[in-house]
Amino acid sequence: MITVREIVKQWLKDNKYDGLVDYEIECGCTLEDFEPCGEIGSECTAAYKHPHVDGGYIMKLEKYKGKTNE
Repeated sequence: MITVREIVKQWLKDNKYDGLVDYEIECGCTLEDFEPCGEIGSECTAAYKHPHVDGGYIMKLEKYKGKTNE
């Protein structure tokens, strides 16, 4: 049986996204660390991974274009 989680993750991969973001609750996840909160929220949106100035990452709606984001 295929789960909604597996369907969403595969769709993100197939469409070249890096994960999800929910700006309302300041949450984001990558495909490698998918839905660490335990659920896909109703406001989660397909997103791209951007490097952050602190050495981590941030998820954004637009593709990364080579500049470090805050």
